[in-house]
Amino acid sequence: PISAFSNRIDLDDERDTDHFESLQSTNWQNMRFKPPPPDSNIGWRVEFRTIEAQITDFENAAYVSFCILLSRAMASFNCNFYIPLSYVQINMERAQKRNAVLEQ
Repeated sequence: PISAFSNRIDLDDERDTDHFESLQSTNWQNMRFKPPPPDSNIGWRVEFRTIEAQITDFENAAYVSFCILLSRAMASFNCNFYIPLSYVQINMERAQKRNAVLEQ
């Protein structure tokens, strides 16, 4: 559920990102889109959040290394990860069927 405080409902979305942060914090736990701060020339950023509990230091280092390599590959190959919403809808319909993991 999205939580909102009564004094934070009517905000200027050009200056405040509370509405965006509330929405994205309920959907993506391992990745966050970071909007640029107001009056700043930096662009959007993506923050990868590590898994809460890696078993060993080696696994933690492997995950961080993978995230670095993935982000560099995405930047150098200019990847386009746009997915039409119609594909998302089709995927959700398939995923909700009984035994979907084995039959779809």
